[in-house]
Amino acid sequence: MLPGFVARGEQASGARFVVGGTVTLASIVAFVSRRPGRQIPGNVAHNGVIRDWRRATADVARRNAERGRGLIGVRTGPAVILTPEATGP
Repeated sequence: MLPGFVARGEQASGARFVVGGTVTLASIVAFVSRRPGRQIPGNVAHNGVIRDWRRATADVARRNAERGRGLIGVRTGPAVILTPEATGP
């Protein structure tokens, strides 16, 4: 189909079919040799860096939450009036 589309009206030569067959065969071999589920080392390393970063940020958030318990909030009590005279120079 491809040779007829590329060179309309031309006489089909065997070389075009050989090239088309070679490309097809190479594609099939590449598809079969790369089985699903096989790990790609570059991707494994990159995903490890991302997991480590997420783990570190979650750890920092957890520690900040632990440190902040009881420190931030609204405290109630008797009213205090602050005036410039009371605070001093």
